[in-house]
Amino acid sequence: MTSAGFPAMAAGVVARRRFRRGWRRAAARAGLPLALAGALPLAAHATAGRSWVASNGDDANFATNCAESAPCQTFAAAYAVTAPGGEIVALDSAGYGPLTITNAVSIIGIQTAFVKPTPGTTGITINAGAGNVVLIKNVEINGAGGSFTTGIALNSGHLILRNSTLTHLTNGLTITGTKADIIDTEIVSNTTGITTSGTGQDQFQSWGFGVTTEARLYRSTVMANGTAFDMVNPGASIQTGFSDVTILLYNGGTQDNGLIGNAALFTGSGTGCPSGTTTNRCDHALTFTSPVSNSDGAPP
Repeated sequence: MTSAGFPAMAAGVVARRRFRRGWRRAAARAGLPLALAGALPLAAHATAGRSWVASNGDDANFATNCAESAPCQTFAAAYAVTAPGGEIVALDSAGYGPLTITNAVSIIGIQTAFVKPTPGTTGITINAGAGNVVLIKNVEINGAGGSFTTGIALNSGHLILRNSTLTHLTNGLTITGTKADIIDTEIVSNTTGITTSGTGQDQFQSWGFGVTTEARLYRSTVMANGTAFDMVNPGASIQTGFSDVTILLYNGGTQDNGLIGNAALFTGSGTGCPSGTTTNRCDHALTFTSPVSNSDGAPP
């Protein structure tokens, strides 16, 4: 090889090393085992519009983008090869492991797909961009009574949770500074069903004004939890004696939500919920009467 060829060869080596490091970082964020991350061929990128997982899948199939004919075994492996805005399809009922999400994606179970967080962990963590929508459909997250478990931790992005179940967890769903739509979903037998942290709706101001945090429930069941809803720092209303509200419940007849058998419906703490007072008690939800919330959850 001539001396002129060495710079090109060196540049190629550097590029490959940078790619491997970038891939390992991306795989770690998705929860993909490091051994698999290191084994990924250079040709594989997160470009699959649709990837697949199955009970008989193999995470080594990420090398072929977890195709339907060669599915992976875990959500994390499939997510690592799925393009932003793509979807992961679970072909059958099985446990598909924990997942951290950092961009728009849809996770859909043809049958019910399962995630079981171990004590002290979270089933699905969502750290997506502000404009990213994450759809989770036909997924059950069951903590099996383990201590300090969370089903879904929504930290950023917009979650649409449909036809799913959060059960036997310390916290079914936590929402921090963002918004979630919860549709046809069961939140059952958790220590706390839904915890929100962030500023809610002031019922005495225009809808959506100053709101950062909402849980919007439509045709869902919140049942047999220690506490159904816990609001942290929802804010104090401009009207003395009232707090802002982060829980919105559809109220339109036969498709209402079911709030059944919870030891407590509401608890609250922080701004808007001063402990030991009779005002700003964080003790109620607001209702909306259209099955479609607008972008800020404003009841029409």
